[in-house]
Amino acid sequence: MALNHLATKCGISTNQLQQLLKGKVSASISSKLGVSANTLQAFINGQGCPALANKLGMSSIALKELRQTLDKQGAIGLLIGLLTPFATTES
Repeated sequence: MALNHLATKCGISTNQLQQLLKGKVSASISSKLGVSANTLQAFINGQGCPALANKLGMSSIALKELRQTLDKQGAIGLLIGLLTPFATTES
């Protein structure tokens, strides 16, 4: 049930969220983030990516350093955080 709720907050299907948690990026997720699936996949797999750095408002070097401090699950968590709209916080 928690996955359903998180998927809804992210605007993706539960299946897409499950695939993301396994490290696989869908076209829908890349479309929502405005970054290619290959770029997001490269980030999950340990690379810093200029397009994602630009989306985050940071330099490629800063994103590469950030990615080096995260494990794979941390990188996936960052992407989930980007998918979750800030405006839907509940009190």
